[in-house]
Amino acid sequence: MDVLVGIDVGTSGLKAIALSTDGSVLSSASRSYPLSTPRPGWVEQNPDDWWDAACSAVRSVVEQLDCCGSDSGTRRRDRENWRVIAVSLSGHMSSLVMVDREGNALRPCLMMTDARGAEEARFLEEAVGEEVVRLTGGSLRASSMAAKLLWIKRNEPEVYEKTSVFLTAKDFIRARFTGELCTEPTDAGNTMFLNPYSRRWAHDLYESMGFDLKHLPRLVETTDLAGHVTAEAASQTGLPCGTPVIAGGADMACSAVGTGCVEEGVVAVTIGTAAQVVTLAHKIDPRGAGRITFHPHAIVGELYAMGSIFSGGLTLRWLRSTIGENEAIRGRTGSYYDRISELASEAPAGSGGVTFMPFLVGGGSPEFDPAMRAGFIGLSLDTGMAALVRAAMEGVAYNARDCLNVFREIGLPVSVLHMGGGGSASAIWRSIMAGVLGGTVRPLAMRDASALGAAVIAGVGVNAFSSIYEASKRLVLFESNVAPSDVPVYDRQYQIYDLARKALRPVYHHTGSGQMQVPGGER
Repeated sequence: MDVLVGIDVGTSGLKAIALSTDGSVLSSASRSYPLSTPRPGWVEQNPDDWWDAACSAVRSVVEQLDCCGSDSGTRRRDRENWRVIAVSLSGHMSSLVMVDREGNALRPCLMMTDARGAEEARFLEEAVGEEVVRLTGGSLRASSMAAKLLWIKRNEPEVYEKTSVFLTAKDFIRARFTGELCTEPTDAGNTMFLNPYSRRWAHDLYESMGFDLKHLPRLVETTDLAGHVTAEAASQTGLPCGTPVIAGGADMACSAVGTGCVEEGVVAVTIGTAAQVVTLAHKIDPRGAGRITFHPHAIVGELYAMGSIFSGGLTLRWLRSTIGENEAIRGRTGSYYDRISELASEAPAGSGGVTFMPFLVGGGSPEFDPAMRAGFIGLSLDTGMAALVRAAMEGVAYNARDCLNVFREIGLPVSVLHMGGGGSASAIWRSIMAGVLGGTVRPLAMRDASALGAAVIAGVGVNAFSSIYEASKRLVLFESNVAPSDVPVYDRQYQIYDLARKALRPVYHHTGSGQMQVPGGER
């Protein structure tokens, strides 16, 4: 049996799956690792922790393929029944890893949410912002790799000088597998100096930002062979030495593949810690600039448009840390999230008029405003825990509707709704999403869409599939459809959310300043 291994380097943990070429998930494993915040606004991870997690998870996946035979003869016979024909990777976006010539990390990775480069982002925006918008349809923010790279140059010049190339998370792990230092267009597109149409570095723009061309990694295509598993990596992971390693992609590019966003009209809502709303786009539309982002798709010649929701499943994690094992939750069966979802289902659609503004870590699409904050509106003495939990879920769905509104405004069709990520395991969240978005939701059978997308890319890279489109259409499977209900209720409640979101932005910007502008100039 031919087997494909997909690896997703996430922000809180790594997931590895073994996929047969008929689409069956044969084995899987996940490993977690810590996140470091050494200073306010700094968010880092140790890239070596990713590699330790990759070795452990992949070895577990391989051992599961070997079945449960205890003697070496049985294991040899089992292994004769399968072979890994390719490996590929997915990884969190806008993660900056500075490496030396041997691929060793010179410092911890600056994660996407690291905000230390805010001043550098402002500097670059003033210098080359118009050119960046024209080229990429996006704007320079602290989360941009360009801002992070400039911060390194300004504040850690010794690291900058020792750097051979910069990599992203999945590029670093691929380098440990193969010894090859390279990247590919779907991750390179988040640097803000890649031409998304030619899928090549925009050297003039990069140099105009003040960077050295020597630090640009070699570009290969997403489905290209990037190298082979080395003897050292084989001994650490259990993969056969010489196994082809395909370049892979950024997590959302792989998720677009794993959620079936490979044709017009398909929109995927993925709820993990954050949430994303993704659809295929043929070109960058300037009307969407600053409200959504555009990125190179794993399919050559295509882009995907993405709405970003910074508080997805994080809302439930926050509720858990805030209310804990509340008496309304104790006594129910299942995991905490099963129990809290059951509680939410006991509140009516619209949460009895309670609305949650889901901006726990600032606003993503359509404002991209870090000053925005979360809050409940419409509370009264009879508001119970069920209404609070349901309102939190509904708030995330309202933010997803914001993203769909932008898609429609710029002419991107919205005809089919797919839903994935850990949040899609919640039956009530599926129902809420269908009602708020006003369409039938197709929940994905494989919720780890990025790992699935990486495995699909691996298969395309070794010609197990004829194309990403063909493989995605064949391998992306679904659970039972969820029809929309309570649409008029959600329409009314969304209007309240929309009014509050717009009206409260001035308040957010004055929070903590001690001064608030009021009409007439009085304070």
